[in-house]
Amino acid sequence: MVKKYKTKKTQRVDQTLTSMLTKDEPKKINWFPGHMAKATKQISEKIKKVDLIIEVVDARAPLISSNQELAKLLNNKPTLTVINKSDLVSESDKKSWSDYFKKSGKHFVYLDTIAKSNKKLLLEKSYDVLNQHHKSSNPDSERSKDMKLMIIGMPNTGKSSLINMLVSKKAAAVANKPGKTRAQQWIKIDEQSFLLDTPGIMQAKINNEKDGLTLAVIYAITDHIVPKDEIVLFILKAFKKDIITSFYDICSYSDYYEAIENIARKRGHLSKNNSINYERTYDLIINDFRSNKYGSVCFEKPPR
Repeated sequence: MVKKYKTKKTQRVDQTLTSMLTKDEPKKINWFPGHMAKATKQISEKIKKVDLIIEVVDARAPLISSNQELAKLLNNKPTLTVINKSDLVSESDKKSWSDYFKKSGKHFVYLDTIAKSNKKLLLEKSYDVLNQHHKSSNPDSERSKDMKLMIIGMPNTGKSSLINMLVSKKAAAVANKPGKTRAQQWIKIDEQSFLLDTPGIMQAKINNEKDGLTLAVIYAITDHIVPKDEIVLFILKAFKKDIITSFYDICSYSDYYEAIENIARKRGHLSKNNSINYERTYDLIINDFRSNKYGSVCFEKPPR
């Protein structure tokens, strides 16, 4: 029988997580900080002032990282989905999701916000979506050349990096942790384009355990919500065994707990009595994944 190793800290987090599960649907995680509730209300009030909604999602989980509850507030506003961090998924996954979004009739664009050349692509796509919407809804009138955009997205999907790319300067603070943007602010892109930045907003409830783990792995929710050992197991299961053994230069393993032990011993994560320091090893694996050292991965497949 495989032993599941947990520190006292992660055991306490387990208890916290359990208490956050709704009683009627035990696999739904109920996590919604107060500032997000306030921001959601502000967004609903300001939507009528913008022409186009840009939702930023993570290419590794395009639907899971999309806030479906927030989408209900959009009031049929034209929407462009920016599938960000596209450099972290394979070409085959990109094609699969492209086919899905095309069949769904959604406007989308793949972006890697690190590439400055994507600014022109995104603005052209935004104008195109607006023009299409205007022709279908107001065919007898001419659309204003001005464009007011609202950007929404879950924490850590890359909203701030996207804004900085658009304005070509550090307009929004960037950090690889959820909840960095707390205020809403208008940002000038050019003489005709303005962007309303909003805080990263999670759904009030995460529908199931897999979605919750996926959001934890891509750091849309903070690490103290989900135990680190659960995050590590989810990461290891997502990659082929030879990728893990090659990266850490370890022997093959029969299960993921053995993999963790092998990594710990290889990296010298041992206490004075030669026991394994699991907390240190968990941090190593999580940080290596979030530093994109394992290669491309996609955590969900398009619905059929």
